[in-house]
Amino acid sequence: MKFDSNRCWMEALADIRANRDLLLTVGAFFFLLPTLVSLVLTADLQVGLAKAMENAKAMKAFVEQHGSTLVLATSAELLVNAFGMLALLRLLSDRYRSTVGQALLAALQGIPGLVGIAALLMLIFLAALTVVAITLGSLLIAVLGEAVGGIVTAVVALAVGGLYPLARLSMAPPALVLEGQINPLRAALWSWRVTRGNGVALALFYFLLSMAFGMVGLVTMLLFGPLLLAVAGQGMVFYLLAGVLNGLVSLAKWLLLTAVLYRAYRQLTEKAGVAA
Repeated sequence: MKFDSNRCWMEALADIRANRDLLLTVGAFFFLLPTLVSLVLTADLQVGLAKAMENAKAMKAFVEQHGSTLVLATSAELLVNAFGMLALLRLLSDRYRSTVGQALLAALQGIPGLVGIAALLMLIFLAALTVVAITLGSLLIAVLGEAVGGIVTAVVALAVGGLYPLARLSMAPPALVLEGQINPLRAALWSWRVTRGNGVALALFYFLLSMAFGMVGLVTMLLFGPLLLAVAGQGMVFYLLAGVLNGLVSLAKWLLLTAVLYRAYRQLTEKAGVAA
């Protein structure tokens, strides 16, 4: 049986509707609140970044002075988001029927493994980028020119070393909290096994989802950005209001992503003959 993306999507939406109150409550704490806190703590830097983007030299100086702070804030926010995703995966499971406290404990046990999986994906991508640059980069640049050839090389590396491995390892988060595979290597191997034969379909599905999420965020800012700018002006208040808007989009995105991962896990473990 091949992975059915339409079934996965419809079942994910049904899960969100059936568990709306619980998912919104827990999700607001791990997806909406971190976005707001991060923005409040870095509001001055966000204003400075917007001004620095007008000049290349100013941008370089800003990155050198404040880049590490922004990276740290973003990393902390993503870590909290990932923790929330693991907890919600456990809460969605029919097998465990966990309380919120039990789900949080499972997420706490799984988060080190998820960090390990992320590091593994980064290493795979860097290795693929190096191999593609060596084997195809020079040829593509010679044929297509430096600019276009460089872009094509990056796209090929992203597809081969980024999107496809991500798809094959996408069942690692469920493995961490639903299969007891808290060792990141074992979780990765388990995910690779259950996604066998469906890597391309999953990669395409995740790519379309990421494009849809990106478009929703862009359209939201295009629709409401000018209104916020007119009301608040170009200052800290604007960035705070924009942060609330971004936080709501982030909440919706993470809830959908979590429900999709859970339903993909259920579908693929049914195929693989693993108890779901």
